[in-house]
Parts: sequence; C-alpha cells; structure tokens
Amino acid sequence: MKRVEVPLGMATMKLSLLALLGLFASCADARKAWALLFTGAKGFQNYASHSALCNAYHTLHRSGIPKERIVVIMYDNVVDDFDNPYPGELFNNYSKVDVYRDTPLDYTGSEVSADLILATLRGDKELVRNLTGREGKVIESGPEDNIFVAAITHGLPGMLKMPYGLMRASKLIKTLQDMHDNKQYAKLVFYLDSCASGSVFKNLPEDINVFAMSASRANEPAYKNYCEHPEFIYACLGSQFTNGWVENMESVNIRSTTFLDQAKILKEVVNMSDPQVFGNISILKDSLHQFFGGNSEPMPQQLADVSSQGNSPKDVVPSHLMPMLLLQRQVRKYPSNRRLRVKLSHLENTTREVDRFFYYAAKIGDPDARSRTLSKILSAPAEDILNWHCYEAAAQMIFDTCPGFNRAEIEAYAMFKFSVLVNLCNRVTVAQVLRGVKAAFELTSVCG
Repeated sequence: MKRVEVPLGMATMKLSLLALLGLFASCADARKAWALLFTGAKGFQNYASHSALCNAYHTLHRSGIPKERIVVIMYDNVVDDFDNPYPGELFNNYSKVDVYRDTPLDYTGSEVSADLILATLRGDKELVRNLTGREGKVIESGPEDNIFVAAITHGLPGMLKMPYGLMRASKLIKTLQDMHDNKQYAKLVFYLDSCASGSVFKNLPEDINVFAMSASRANEPAYKNYCEHPEFIYACLGSQFTNGWVENMESVNIRSTTFLDQAKILKEVVNMSDPQVFGNISILKDSLHQFFGGNSEPMPQQLADVSSQGNSPKDVVPSHLMPMLLLQRQVRKYPSNRRLRVKLSHLENTTREVDRFFYYAAKIGDPDARSRTLSKILSAPAEDILNWHCYEAAAQMIFDTCPGFNRAEIEAYAMFKFSVLVNLCNRVTVAQVLRGVKAAFELTSVCG
C-alpha cells in the first residue's frame, strides 16, 4: 500500500494514504454544513423571490450540502399562477432553466410564518409540530457545525414581512443569541435580500459568531433583475442580491474563494443599492466551502454567462416599484391593449390610496406639525427607530386590521412607506400615532 512520509524534525511519521483520508473524513464529518432558505413573499409579483430561492437551493445542493441538511420554506403560489406563461416552471434568469423542478419544499402555504421559520432555525421540533400538526425538518446543528441562512422577502424598517404578519428584528436576533448560548453552531452566516434589510441587523452582536450581509442600507430598497423577458409582463425573474451570490458561486472555486471575495463581487453587481455587513466580520476571511460543502469545481460556464445579461439598467428595477414600472413599460409598448391599461389604472389608484393612508396617519397623528415637518415625516427616509413600542404597535395594528396591505401588487410599496410610522413615532406618543392610523383606515379605501 502506498504510504505518505511526513517529516517531523529528525523523525519520520509514516501514515498510509488510507489513514490520512480517514483522518480528513472524520474532520469533515465533525463539522457539518446546514442551510435554511426562506421567503415570506407570495403572489405572482413575487415570482423573483420564489425562483431565486429555488435556484439557491440547487446551487447549495450541488456545492455539497446534502438535501437532508437544507430546509426550504416558501408559500408556493407562484408556479401555477394564471399569469405564469410557463405553468409548473420557474426561471431565475433568461436561460429558461426550470429551477422549481426537484426543489424540495419543506413548508408551504399557511404554514409559512415568523414563528415557524425561527423554530426551524433553532431546531425546535416540538413547536414545529404544534404549528403544522406534523413532524417537520429542522436545523439539527451542533457546536462544531456551520449554518447558512438566506432570506428573500419584503422588508420594512426593523422587520420582515411574512405572508401574514411580521418577523421582528429583535426576535430574530434573540433567536441567534439563544442559539449561540446553547452552542448550536460554530459560525452562522445570514444573507438578507429585502428592502430596508440593513435595519434588521443594526443591533446584531459582534461576539456571537454571526456574520450578516444585507442587500441594502436601512432606508434603501432592494432590487430585482432580469426584468426584460418579453413573456413575463408582471414580474422580474431574478432578485439582484441573491442572484449575485448564487451566480458568483456558480463561477468560482468555493475552496479558494472567501466571503470577502464574494462581498466585493456583490458590491459591484448590486450597483443600485449598497449592501452592508454586520456582526463578526472576521468570518469574511473564511472560504465558502466551509459553509456550502466540499465540491470545488465551478458550475457550467453557460450558467455563469447569463448573469451579465440581467444587470443592465433596463433589467434592474427597485422592488417596491416593480409592479408599477413593468406595467408602465407594457402599456407604452402596447398602448391599445385595454387589459393592460385597466390593470395599470387600478394599480395607480391603489398606490395613491396607500399614499393617502400614510398622509392621514401622519397629519392626524401629529396635528401640530407644520407643513415642512409633515413633508419630512412623509418623504424622508426612515430615521433610526427610537420608539420601538410605538412603531411595533402601529405596524401590528395595520396588519391586524387592514388585509389590503397583504395584496401582492402593493405590499412591497406599502412596506417601504412604513418609514412614515418610524418618523412619526420618533416625534409623538404612541396614542397619537394609533389615533392617526385608525383615522386613515376610515378615510381611505386601501383596507377594503
């Protein structure tokens, strides 16, 4: 049997090649890679979130993470939507490769909630059973394991939008803190692709071995890409930040590429918003394969080549304006199409009602505000959240009372307007803000 000689000073240690391989295998077995992929978005306008999540699954699985250690959570109401020109299929770029096929969805539909996602992340099988009525897959990591989390969803200041309800940043960070205290991971990386995503990790501790990257600053939108497919009238195919890291993984050797290398690429590719980093930034020096598995060969080049086609200025649109911008393009292209014009008119009216809702909430919530102050409350980017109690109470009241905010065609736009609530809560009492919100319910039709 062939032997390998390893000199140690004057002595020579002889180990069989088989023994060396066994040693390396035991080290690899001791540290496992886990992944959680989720989106809280639903409805055809969120096609990109669903397709990007599916594509991310295939990339992680090909890179070496067993499917048993990848949890996928998605509402799953896009693929068979009436507006999908290819029913049963999802494309994440212009190559028309079906990424929905062979994507194992662990939780779908009404199961998708903030409580379920956090229970899955921390490995709480009992809570998952209580929430779903069945045994479900969870992250069962140990103190030597690494975890990768990727989320593609709608964001608002300090929160993530779920199909129904919200995931608060404070609750997410507490879950991560508890997992660290319970030694449930060695290191954890979290990629968040949403509007206002930078606000979610502002209070992330630096000493719990979590590194997070957001698609945008706290007061910026995220962006969709691959938005020029002629057959997709109402949706983009990709989500720029997620497509960026996935396509990067498909074109590099993950053993020799670090998170810092990938972050630099993302800073170039995601050129409309400004990705931010948080937490333990020393993890940036780690190679991708420590989290994504051991396969080192780049993916087929034809897949990587497609990415250059999806990031031109005409292919990239802000997430919160995407439905409006795409419909406007189509109406300009087909001005005699009555169905398109009616749909655009309806969306414009609904968007105006959202604007009126927040105008009345601010005007009545702060009746003493002069016009300049009111204008700043309404139009300025979200300030730092100083009054969390007020802001969370107002946001919760809206989602408890107003189902209109859950409509796929306006929810991203409406979420971006929650900056008004942040700015208002920083100036007046919670009672005043809630009075303004209640009045806005009655004075507008957005909740109908």
